[in-house]
Amino acid sequence: QVVQSVHDGHVTVEFTLPESASPHRKHVVSSSEQLRMPACTEATRDHPFLEEDPGTSLPLDHKSDEYWLFRVKARIKLLKVSFLQTLGAEGKLLPRCQEVPDEQCKRMDGSDIIVVSHPWLAKGHPDPTGIQLSQLVQALSDLERKGVIDANIGVFYDFCSLPQASRNDKEQALFEYQLRGMRSLYVASNSRVLVLPHVPESAESSRPYIERGWCFFELCIAAEHERIINPDDVKHLCEELPQTPEDFLKKFSAKRFTNRGDQRAVLAQYLDVLIKAALYAADFDRIISFGQFADGMHLNILVELWKHGPGLRNRAAAALKAVAERSKMDTGILVEFIKHQPENPEAPRFAVLALRNLGKTGASHAYEVAALA
Repeated sequence: QVVQSVHDGHVTVEFTLPESASPHRKHVVSSSEQLRMPACTEATRDHPFLEEDPGTSLPLDHKSDEYWLFRVKARIKLLKVSFLQTLGAEGKLLPRCQEVPDEQCKRMDGSDIIVVSHPWLAKGHPDPTGIQLSQLVQALSDLERKGVIDANIGVFYDFCSLPQASRNDKEQALFEYQLRGMRSLYVASNSRVLVLPHVPESAESSRPYIERGWCFFELCIAAEHERIINPDDVKHLCEELPQTPEDFLKKFSAKRFTNRGDQRAVLAQYLDVLIKAALYAADFDRIISFGQFADGMHLNILVELWKHGPGLRNRAAAALKAVAERSKMDTGILVEFIKHQPENPEAPRFAVLALRNLGKTGASHAYEVAALA
């Protein structure tokens, strides 16, 4: 249960945790806690909490609203169903996010939302002929008629919900923040993922839905968390989804991205979903196993496991070593590991690896690494 109030320029968020809350969450000191933060001002609205990375914080409850706060901070636009219906009836195309009127949007208030997973049919516009809008409106109407959704539900459609090019500096910063937390839209308990996989042969971008990196990722995590609202429509696609992280990586490597840099970012988000699910279940062995193929991502969690779980130290150290030897481990994480494990015989080796990595990650840790070495 979450209660928010504003007093003397501060926002107070009080949340009550169930008695069964996992004991490994060391920040839980009682069944009720308070978080206090400065209230949002005009200045902070211009820079929406960009110092916080949603990929580095642990969830309160992976099975409920662990990502809800991110989605509020990220200022993601949710479209009204009536707005989409009007666009379709008038034969208009979906507008870019910056052109969507505020009065046609719903607030992110924790209620159920529709998240549309779809392929972009052209580089400059995901739906240049309006065929996808027509499918979306029809699908929403069918779901409403069946009583599956309410007519007042908000709809996420990336082109209309996230700032699009050309973006000014503020919009670009917000877009990058939003992109880092995209996984939240496909796994949170109040998300209903509507998959529209159809790609016309005449489309400018005719690559099948399942061969696209973002689409494959969205379908995988939505299916894993049972968030897909139209499973019968995509049953043939879900039957071929990977069953293990190793299988995912093998299939993922063959997927295509329009932006080359997105591949690594999407992989990071996939691992984050897996790790947080394992944390919620206190499945530390599974988390440690991810270190064998994580390529340096999320290894700060392994460091935390080493520091706070004496029984896990040897296995966590082995996982860290496996990744460090590939010379892709973040220098800051190596420094943190060495500082908290000076007696480990691998510490000097890690220090050398950290020095080697300085050319890739910058010299901000050079003095500290040299002193440790």
